Amino acid sequence: MRYLGVDLHTTNFVVCFLSEQGKVRVVTFSLNAEGLAAFRRQLRVDDSVAVEAGQTTYYFSNRKIPPYPLWRDRMGASMSSVPEREGA
Repeated sequence: MRYLGVDLHTTNFVVCFLSEQGKVRVVTFSLNAEGLAAFRRQLRVDDSVAVEAGQTTYYFSNRKIPPYPLWRDRMGASMSSVPEREGA
């Protein structure tokens, strides 16, 4: 299993990948369809994802990836359960 921390910005997001062995890798992705697709290609089914709460969290969580049950936010709630924002 890996642990991923996602820091969201207006035009991009930074992901810190932490392996069970303690190896760290930090990658910046564009916050658009291409960047989200590149992020999805990096994911594994057993990854655990923490995402900061903010304005761009709705955009990210509603478009990022299919709702695998182990992808959770820091509070333990499934990110797929975040209500879609009006007009999104």
